[in-house]
Amino acid sequence: PYTTLFRSRDMAAFRSHLDRWRMPNGMFRGMAAGDYGRTGVFTECLGIIAPIQEMLLQSFDGIIRIFPAWPGGCDGAFTTLRAEQAFLVSASQEDGIVRQLSVNSLAGRDCRICLPWREGMEVVDDQGMRIDLQYPDESTALFATERNRTYHCSPVPSPEP
Repeated sequence: PYTTLFRSRDMAAFRSHLDRWRMPNGMFRGMAAGDYGRTGVFTECLGIIAPIQEMLLQSFDGIIRIFPAWPGGCDGAFTTLRAEQAFLVSASQEDGIVRQLSVNSLAGRDCRICLPWREGMEVVDDQGMRIDLQYPDESTALFATERNRTYHCSPVPSPEP
């Protein structure tokens, strides 16, 4: 639903706002200096960072969604963004296709991922062991994790002709 609201053309305008509000030390001004004068800074920058993270990763309902609102025409990547249920997620996307996805489990809970690939996915742990998946519905994969282990997800290979 968000992808229809934030389109690739919006990214250029969004970047120009970031460039305009960013100070040389990396902090962001609370208001655009050109419009409002020097009225303060976001010391934590949450007003800028939170929307970007929500474009890259969402997990508000316990299901991890990768690039749910990222513009399809823009490549993107992130490393160790926090998801609900104590997961650190890393992923990259090129040409609108998720190319890399890994999940580090900090607490050993079940991991639910909205399938980033139509053909399904397979998961191996950090020792190369294949992990069994369940599919609670047609768009979600579920697998058990162990604490402090990393899981690498990839699309199911196409069958050979």
